[in-house]
Amino acid sequence: MPLKISITPTVEAVREDTIEEVKEDIKIAVDLFEEKVRANTLYFAWREGENIVPKKMSGKERRPINRVLLEPQVFLSVIFITIGLFLFTYLGPLW
Repeated sequence: MPLKISITPTVEAVREDTIEEVKEDIKIAVDLFEEKVRANTLYFAWREGENIVPKKMSGKERRPINRVLLEPQVFLSVIFITIGLFLFTYLGPLW
């Protein structure tokens, strides 16, 4: 459906071209939102009568603590926090 925007200024000093710019900005924002929604839409497809079987998990996937701790970003964060705490605890009083 087309978007219809009606703006009525509360102050008479507002120029008509300013109102048109605001309308265009709103249209652009709505178009960007629609594009983002379209890009992030997830579609499911299945065939009628076919059994849906979930994927079997292997041994490594069953332990969530391993999965969390072995993620590179989490692992590096834990290392840097530990180093920072060590430096603060032992070298902080020297300054």
